[in-house]
Amino acid sequence: MNWRVHHLVNKGVIQRIGRGLFKIGKEVEFVPAAGRREIRIYNQLKRELPFLDSCVWNFDAIKEFTQHIPSVKLTIVEVERHSTESVFYLLRETHKQVFYKSQRDLRNGYFHNLENAILIRPLVTEAPLQETDKLTTITIEKMLVDIFSDEDFDFLRGFEMTHIFKNAFQAYTINQSKMLRYAFRKNKKEELLTFLKTYNLAVI
Repeated sequence: MNWRVHHLVNKGVIQRIGRGLFKIGKEVEFVPAAGRREIRIYNQLKRELPFLDSCVWNFDAIKEFTQHIPSVKLTIVEVERHSTESVFYLLRETHKQVFYKSQRDLRNGYFHNLENAILIRPLVTEAPLQETDKLTTITIEKMLVDIFSDEDFDFLRGFEMTHIFKNAFQAYTINQSKMLRYAFRKNKKEELLTFLKTYNLAVI
């Protein structure tokens, strides 16, 4: 049975959407594009702080799923919690607009008209990430949970967030087991599961 399921996944007949969960159709993987700016920042962190766990991505990854696209030019850098302030000062030496979570600068759409801003955020341990040929970045499961749970993305609440989730589930394969494990680490599992069921997105 396991071999047959594995064969069907590889052939693109079914896609894995959780532990022991599948649906018809070929898997569509979400890999956010990495711009030169993100690659430069990631390489700088690896050069200056080689043992630091980090994740770098661009707000454009979210724009793919929005209806009303905010005019945000934002690179998001996530690092181990104890290093957020150190990374803030490091990047501020070479970049003008650098902010970190404790400053609460993203509230109320403050970044809507900023160009090339950088936001430093704490990276939750065991967050679902992916390695590309250029850098470590987010998975779609992490992106959706962060949008749902973090105050940094309050400006995407309401109808916009619902629109993002529906578009993401329609366009890409989403591992719901992985997504809910990460939500559990952020104490948002039950809230997220209720939200998914409300819009007929949950299969767990």
